[in-house]
Amino acid sequence: MEQPTIFEDNFGLKTIRHRRLLLPLWARIYCWIAMISGVTIAISILFYINYILENYSVSLDLNPNQKIAFFIEYFYVFLLGLVIFIVPFLLWMGKKWAIRFNWIVSALFTLPIVLVPLFRNNSEISSTLPILLLLPIWIAQALIQKDWETTATPATRK
Repeated sequence: MEQPTIFEDNFGLKTIRHRRLLLPLWARIYCWIAMISGVTIAISILFYINYILENYSVSLDLNPNQKIAFFIEYFYVFLLGLVIFIVPFLLWMGKKWAIRFNWIVSALFTLPIVLVPLFRNNSEISSTLPILLLLPIWIAQALIQKDWETTATPATRK
């Protein structure tokens, strides 16, 4: 295969832009931070549940409704850790549908985090902190969504 020269008519017209390169440098770095944080949250919540069950199994002699609520809440936090990993991972892999998928998944996991404290009648801000972890990725997605879906190609390994 010959290399194109500057004297050809189509020189420079066929430049391939990979989707990952559309992300600003800070977003690429933040993708790694968010992926590591998501995996860390998911793994640590599993260890935390195991710790509670081993050391405080007597205090879990709750009625069945309280046990179900306990496990649903921690399972949701585990899934939230996976979402915090998946959202930047799909951007990093350069999937065409990644941004639309990320908007849907982020909305499904963000709404309960925001709405549940309203119904609990307390003003805990700590339950909304995981949302702040995804905020920079949402900003980067909003800035590049049009180019991401129309002009770029997925990143490939050589």
